[in-house]
Amino acid sequence: MTEGSAGTEAVPGAGALFSKKVYRLQQADWKRIRPELTRGILGKALSPTGAGDIDVTLTRVEPRGEFSLHRDPYHHVFYVFEGTGEVRLGEEVYPIRPETVVQVPAGEVHAYKNNGDTELILLTLNIQVGK
Repeated sequence: MTEGSAGTEAVPGAGALFSKKVYRLQQADWKRIRPELTRGILGKALSPTGAGDIDVTLTRVEPRGEFSLHRDPYHHVFYVFEGTGEVRLGEEVYPIRPETVVQVPAGEVHAYKNNGDTELILLTLNIQVGK
């Protein structure tokens, strides 16, 4: 396989939604994430949505972009790669920057925003409750 090419192979027992796959992330499209709650937030799915108990997304937040206050029926883990911002968990607000890990239990009111001048890049894991 050459640089930039992709390989795909079904994994026995993994179901129709999940297969072995190697690809360059540039081949995946950025898509708006929950536009009813966000401004300036795009994501690239790194796992097939609904394929298992965890959805993994590379998330890009434009300067001044934000995910408004909400609650979800699943847990989140965020890992910040680049940029600065803040996350709200309940009534508390915390600064976030590279190498910050944020854990949000299911049902917790939360929000985040990019308060910097460059993009905020984070890995988002959505974990189904009970998993």
